[in-house]
Amino acid sequence: MKIIILMFLFVILTGCVSSGVLEMGPNTYTITVQRPPMAGGVAAAKGEAMKEAKDYCANQFQKVLVQRYVDQPGYPSTSSITFMCLNPDDPELQRPHYRSDPNVIIETRP
Repeated sequence: MKIIILMFLFVILTGCVSSGVLEMGPNTYTITVQRPPMAGGVAAAKGEAMKEAKDYCANQFQKVLVQRYVDQPGYPSTSSITFMCLNPDDPELQRPHYRSDPNVIIETRP
């Protein structure tokens, strides 16, 4: 029985991976988190990515502004967030208006 429990915990814990905060350019960062479905899947991955982004910006006494997010369900489920850290009085720090990326490409041929 102990072996089964240890194997179950190993499967859950080994699927929890984070890239950490990576700098993409001037004041632009990205983070990717993976979670297996039995450890919360996409929802847990997105929550962890947001927490890490907020913590990173808070350490600089700034607020996080998410620019883009991409969720990929599956095994493991993945959530990637691209964000900026802005001063609380920065005029760019406004409520974001997200749009989905197009999933259809229309090609016009002569």
